[in-house]
Amino acid sequence: MKVGGKTNLIIDGNNLLYRIFWTSNFKINESDSPGQIFLFLRSLKSYVDKFQPTDIYCAWDKKLDWPSTNFRREATNVQYKAGRDDDKFKDVFEYCEKIIELISYLGVKNVYPKRMEADDIMAWLSKKLEGQHVIVTTDKDLLQTVNENTKIYSPIKKKEITLDNFEEYTGVKKEYYMSYRVVTGDRSDNIPGIPRYGLKRFLKLEHKLVNFGN
Repeated sequence: MKVGGKTNLIIDGNNLLYRIFWTSNFKINESDSPGQIFLFLRSLKSYVDKFQPTDIYCAWDKKLDWPSTNFRREATNVQYKAGRDDDKFKDVFEYCEKIIELISYLGVKNVYPKRMEADDIMAWLSKKLEGQHVIVTTDKDLLQTVNENTKIYSPIKKKEITLDNFEEYTGVKKEYYMSYRVVTGDRSDNIPGIPRYGLKRFLKLEHKLVNFGN
């Protein structure tokens, strides 16, 4: 793997693991699957070769020790992430510990946020680490971290999201992205938004906010 540049590579470990699991179990025949460990390492190598970072961080959602609980479950009145089919993906973490062990031997710094979540620690790293940062994830929540020092790489769309193309990619100006997420909600996390509010209706609201500010 090519390393030694000036970029911190920050990888969403759980996000990658879910995508690997989907690929190896649903998109290709089981008999033809090269295995989740191989696919994870191959993906990691492709990101390192592409960005040639100076340091590599991999953030993981870590199962909490009782009686600790996820702070987001405590802070909301909804069943956080209740809409996800846990049974369908019950084996997604079968090789997780082995993967973590292997990539640590390769110099990857594995990070566990405990009561927080992986996206929280990735956002924190993008603020605290010096230099430029690339966050590899498909999680739309992390788009809020995009700034002059941080960009998102979407491995599915193979696209880098920066301040220059942020509005083109999301449909919303960067300064209004948080408001957009609050208004429209997040179905993947079972977080409801304002009923009947999508992108088009939010843009009308954004236009009113801009005019009000002037």
